[in-house]
Amino acid sequence: MDKSELESYEVLDLGMLSESSMGDADFEQQLIEVFMSTAPNLISDYELATREDRWSDAHRAVHSLKGSCRALGMMRLGMVCETVETWSRTDRATAEPFSPEDLRTELGITVGVLRTSRRGTANR
Repeated sequence: MDKSELESYEVLDLGMLSESSMGDADFEQQLIEVFMSTAPNLISDYELATREDRWSDAHRAVHSLKGSCRALGMMRLGMVCETVETWSRTDRATAEPFSPEDLRTELGITVGVLRTSRRGTANR
């Protein structure tokens, strides 16, 4: 996948988020808070590891981020992470498909959609 294909992926699947939280709004909020506190650190870990050619650490950081994204219904960011994960594991001779800054941008987009969606849900 490359940047031109991003628009074809759903940013947020609220059904998946609800499934992960078993429909419990308080638990859902806890999951989101944990994600919000760990995701930026995982991106920073990935960035540092790639700069230092520590590829197993880079892979581990982006793999962890991917799993969290997918469990919480953050499909587009999860797909970006999968692409970066594959690249970090097997294809480093080519240009990095998404930079750490791209990951941060996608995280920001996802958080924005999440906040808007949750506000809409709270008003029902």
